[in-house]
Amino acid sequence: MPDSASTRRGGRPAWRASLVAGAVAVAVVLVAWLGFDWKSVPDGAVAQRREQAQEKIRSLAQQTGVRTLIVGLDGADWQIVDPLIEQGRLPNLAALRRRGAHANLKSLLPLLSPLIWTSVVTGVTPDRHGVLDFLVQDEQSGRKIPVNSRYRKVRALWNIFTEADRTVDFVAWWASWPAERVNGHMISDRVSYSLFDVDLPADGAGTTYPPDYLDEVRDRLIDDAAITYEDVARFADVTREEFLAEREMIEHDRTAAYERPLNHLTKILAATRNYHAINLDLLGRGQSDLTAVYYQGIDEVGHRFMHFAPPRLQSVTEEDQRRYGRVVEEFYVYQDELLGELLRAAASDTTVIVLSDHGFINGPDRPQDQTADIEGQPSHWHRLYGLLILAGPPIAAGQLDTVSVLDITPTVLRLAGLPVAEDMDGRVVDEAIRPEFRERYPRTSIETYESTPLRLDEMPMPEAMAAVEAEVMENLRALGYVGGDAGSSATLSTTVSSHVNLAGVYLVSGELDKAEVEILSALELAPTHVSTRRHLFSLREQQGRFDEAIEVAIQLIADGEIRDSQFLGRVASAYEGAGRIDDGILFFRSAVQQGGWELRAPLAHLLMAANDLTGAEREARAVLEKDPVNEVAMATLVQVARMTGSPGSVEPLLEAALEVNPRSVMHLNWMAVVLEAEGAGAAAEAHLIRAMEIDPDHGATLANLGSLYGRHGRAPEAVPLLERALRVEPYNLEARVNLGTTLARLGRKAEAMAQLEEAYDRGFRVSAICNTLARTYGESGDFDAAAEWLRRSLEIDPDQPMIRQFLQSLENR
Repeated sequence: MPDSASTRRGGRPAWRASLVAGAVAVAVVLVAWLGFDWKSVPDGAVAQRREQAQEKIRSLAQQTGVRTLIVGLDGADWQIVDPLIEQGRLPNLAALRRRGAHANLKSLLPLLSPLIWTSVVTGVTPDRHGVLDFLVQDEQSGRKIPVNSRYRKVRALWNIFTEADRTVDFVAWWASWPAERVNGHMISDRVSYSLFDVDLPADGAGTTYPPDYLDEVRDRLIDDAAITYEDVARFADVTREEFLAEREMIEHDRTAAYERPLNHLTKILAATRNYHAINLDLLGRGQSDLTAVYYQGIDEVGHRFMHFAPPRLQSVTEEDQRRYGRVVEEFYVYQDELLGELLRAAASDTTVIVLSDHGFINGPDRPQDQTADIEGQPSHWHRLYGLLILAGPPIAAGQLDTVSVLDITPTVLRLAGLPVAEDMDGRVVDEAIRPEFRERYPRTSIETYESTPLRLDEMPMPEAMAAVEAEVMENLRALGYVGGDAGSSATLSTTVSSHVNLAGVYLVSGELDKAEVEILSALELAPTHVSTRRHLFSLREQQGRFDEAIEVAIQLIADGEIRDSQFLGRVASAYEGAGRIDDGILFFRSAVQQGGWELRAPLAHLLMAANDLTGAEREARAVLEKDPVNEVAMATLVQVARMTGSPGSVEPLLEAALEVNPRSVMHLNWMAVVLEAEGAGAAAEAHLIRAMEIDPDHGATLANLGSLYGRHGRAPEAVPLLERALRVEPYNLEARVNLGTTLARLGRKAEAMAQLEEAYDRGFRVSAICNTLARTYGESGDFDAAAEWLRRSLEIDPDQPMIRQFLQSLENR
């Protein structure tokens, strides 16, 4: 066969190239299967495989003409944005939302920024991408340093676009130092920190790519000394004398000075201005196919100032609230102005994606006994839902159902016409994309982008960068992201923190064996670490090993480490699950006598389980006198009221709790239950809809609203809500039963029977399910199955004369 040009690829016969490709593919599989490192594979084979992988990507790519601008606003929350939009104070966000699609963006647990922002640009969960904590152990020096790009194990959007010959500009993304080689610009998250008392080498030292870019813009950048009193007075009500006094502290004790809110605010403003100046510069040089910019300011002011915001917390003085109470809202307004400047600098046909990695607890939801910068516990102030807006020519306007942070990368690839990897954990948000775009550019996919190792240039840390890392550490400590006590991630081995965070990921995903490995590894390094022991309790609880879970909880309570209502309620449930209700009552009674009034809430729950309704009500009411929003106590009272046929008796207590915190999803649900029992169905529906607005994926709310619709003859509306409730909480048996009965009403008998039988198999053994199944099978003509379900019903509740009569009729038949 002639070696013609048409049969050759790069000077090699096509048939030979195919054989080589096959051999390399087999080698790749064997390497992965045997657990070898890619370094053991010959460089030529790796290069050949990389070339073929990139060729495949290019062959599947489509030129859609879409240029995308991603704007990351760390910690931005709809609960703060919506009122400000209504007041006309965020015109740019308002305009984007009006012409685009918007949604709640569901984050990942644990709610820590490096993990989540890396998932945003990779489309995979933290256990896969490898960025697991704020701090890592530097292999060369042994020091704890802020996490960097060398710890990421998979490709990010900037790698994928570069390998597909698309241009990118990325600015300030978490864990982006050292800056990677890209087809465009990479401005690492260390740039602005390098401006605070640190001199970098002239070549940039991995701070930017290209390395000389920093020199090109250095004269546009400022340090915090350039922030004036007028700049700060926009956000805080302080006098010029107060401002100058705090600035003078820097000369005497720099570390202590920056722990002061005003001095930290100057740093936040300086860093924000610097990265914004870079963003505008890059857009002015010619917009890339993908531009992604990150602003940390909203999250930073949240951690430093959210506890000063109204309504005033008991721990905050009136004077401090006057000084700092409007900082958070004013920064949102400032950030909206910066967004407007970005939009004006970008091309008019740019597709814009604005998102946050999580929300921020605000208003009456805030913890009453801790500040937002509490050391080592930042996620206590983070909310699971951030915001998402997509706007541009390919985007269909309207409100979307909840979207995951994992969905951003697949959606960006889809809009760019690049193949979507099948091994990504996220999905394309097709419902946000216009049908005509989807038809014109059919979706393509590949198995993975990780068929070859991620190529990262070796970058030894220059001496000057150690000072930058120390500056980053100080900022993390000031924000509460790392702490200074023995239980914090600043003093614990970073390996412990990584184990704990990874365990949290596995617990949420239900991978209990993997979670156990990480938890036991963390405990071996730090046996008394509180977060690890809480994870161990959760693990044993999910495994059904209740006795072991109880032992962990007893020690935590004895150590004074646990006082939060929800955890204590779970401990009570563990006693119930273990069949040790009396033991639990004795334990909590003893603990209450030792001065822990909040321990009366789980005691009330267990007394109710023991059918001591009077005692349960007494203990629950005592707790609510001190803590009107205590969920365990209120849940007990609501249940006792239902059992005694007096649901209206708890309505005043629910009203009092909702006055304290009108955004408590559980109290809104309980109020809906009470209102429906009193015949006020419309008011009950309004409360459940309000609860859904606050927490769109709350399983109980979805189940309750769907069930309410089912009971009131609104079956077509009920079904999608109940189905969604089961996607969120597959083990919500009441939702499954209500879905089954609703489907039966709609005549969808096969689906109804499947749901009801699964509920029965999962342990929801009540006569009503059996009777509904019997009726449905009978209507379908399967009388033997109907008779069997009637027998099971009578085994559960023999006192059903009508059911016994029906069964006798079927047996005689």
